[in-house]
Amino acid sequence: MYLNPYSQLIFSPSDLVLAMRSPFASWMERFAIESPASVSDIEKDDDPMMALLASKGNTHEHDFLVRLQEKHGIENIAIVMSKSPEQRVKETLAYMQNGCPFIYQAQLQRNQFAGSADFLVRIPGQSNLGDYRYEAWDTKLSTTTPPYFLIQLCCYSWMLEDVQGVRPEEAAIILGDLTEERFRIARYYSYFDRIKMNFLLACSS
Repeated sequence: MYLNPYSQLIFSPSDLVLAMRSPFASWMERFAIESPASVSDIEKDDDPMMALLASKGNTHEHDFLVRLQEKHGIENIAIVMSKSPEQRVKETLAYMQNGCPFIYQAQLQRNQFAGSADFLVRIPGQSNLGDYRYEAWDTKLSTTTPPYFLIQLCCYSWMLEDVQGVRPEEAAIILGDLTEERFRIARYYSYFDRIKMNFLLACSS
């Protein structure tokens, strides 16, 4: 969650997950952005375990990137390098229009939502881009798939639909043991749509 250059709140797939798990924590995050002076004296929770897990998650993500590079060739994996979210969206779109087989750290945006998918993977199929389309892959340290992972994948797929004109049929999670689990988006989309609608209603009140 952040304010864009026009002082509009932009939400991420992770914000939906946070609202699912703790509406109060979600409210506090928004309050801290809109009224930073009001929370300046609140001590931040710097949990060493969370920092360790984040570091291990980044390592898992990087290791999978290296595996893709070794298997498919470095030239077939584009890495989004721009700094600002707006420029990252433009860079991602350019890679998609050029048909790059894999796009790492792809930035997507639709309406009030923006987020960085670990990987976009090109697959056969018709879309606004041509005779191919993209689906989202996420890397997770977990060896199982809790429901909120699927909400994130649905959100990325919803944002992808805005770019390529067709919603991906599937998405994938690369688990901590490098197992690939695939999911049909249609099975979870109504649940995601209801969560998104409730979240936006809560944010507008």
